[in-house]
Amino acid sequence: MDTNWVRTLNSMKPNFAPVWSRSNRKIYVATDSEVFVYSDSGKRSRSLSHPELGKAGWVVDLVIDTETSQLIVGSSDRPVVIAFNPSDTTNQRAIVRKLPTEEGAPGFPAINREGIIYLAGKDYGRLRALRLGGLTDVCLPYDRGSDLYDTNPVLDDSGFVYIVSREMGYGLLALAQDTSFHVRWRKTNIRTSSKSRENSLAFGLNGEIYVPDEGMVHVLRHQPLPDSLLLLPPKMRNFCLGDTLISILEVRVRDQYGDPLDHHPVTFHVVASNKDSTINTEGDGLARFPWHLEARVGMQEVHVRSFGRNGQPLASTDTTFTAIVRAGQIDVCDSINFGEVTLGENSTETISIKNTGECSLKVFSTNIIDDSDSGFSLINPVAGNIVIAPKDSLLLSIEFHPKKAARTTLV
Repeated sequence: MDTNWVRTLNSMKPNFAPVWSRSNRKIYVATDSEVFVYSDSGKRSRSLSHPELGKAGWVVDLVIDTETSQLIVGSSDRPVVIAFNPSDTTNQRAIVRKLPTEEGAPGFPAINREGIIYLAGKDYGRLRALRLGGLTDVCLPYDRGSDLYDTNPVLDDSGFVYIVSREMGYGLLALAQDTSFHVRWRKTNIRTSSKSRENSLAFGLNGEIYVPDEGMVHVLRHQPLPDSLLLLPPKMRNFCLGDTLISILEVRVRDQYGDPLDHHPVTFHVVASNKDSTINTEGDGLARFPWHLEARVGMQEVHVRSFGRNGQPLASTDTTFTAIVRAGQIDVCDSINFGEVTLGENSTETISIKNTGECSLKVFSTNIIDDSDSGFSLINPVAGNIVIAPKDSLLLSIEFHPKKAARTTLV
């Protein structure tokens, strides 16, 4: 490069740092209301201007593909962003995008690999994502009750959008590049001064995040949580024998940022049958398993396990679903006394069958086993199923018609 041309720029007062384009080896210098274009030898070839631009601010060279590039210019005194076509010498094909007036001039942007530009207005501060091809919003404005930002957005290698929010203690935010700027994580109580507004965050080689402030720099490092497995309640379930013994178990799997993991395998081990069933999570991060319990009284269990991408079990506070199958509890009075009954006559007494359990008790039949033919008979035997509700009773009438004079006992 010819160093003599440096003297040519001495009389200029650039509004922002000059930009060198890798695509066409041009140098762009924003000054006053236009952007001057220089060759790498220092010769000025043309200028970029537009009636809507006002005072030219920052300049970003965006290479869309091997044959297409755009020069994105943000005004420093108007809420305007303009995309120029470097090959258009007349500037007639420039695309103008006006932001809401209250947002002020656009702050310096961050651009991802897909050519989406992220920026926040200097006054109002709402974070926007623009598709540079047509300069149309592709993401909703980020607004969680805080519209003021103390830094311009930057992107890390994984594609998260980092920005410092001023209001409501949100602090440093890491936002996903989705349709709602979902918060991946936040570090609260990070405050920067208004003098840091034109500064950007920076990243260290070991994952450090440097946040500028007046007279200091905050150094942070995000320690992500491990992928997690959560058993949705109820983890303890109660059933009554005779119920439909099927229960849908739900397990939620989240990644280190709290987002649901789709199509992630979760294994359900039914202890009673010693069988495994592997279910993949759906889009909501839930794996749903229909548990068919055995028709027996007692405790039954299902153990849940799942492994992360590192082969280690997912973090979980609990991995066991438990079910208790109960039945009704029968309680019959110990004895009844008919007293003295004259031969040839009869006597009737009532016996109570009580259900002392928490489940219904089904009685299919009742009868008296009188092998010695002592004269005992059941007046109202049960014919068919009778259900005794919990804590309820069934009354049966027993008649005694003695056949001989003697002390008679039926056990």
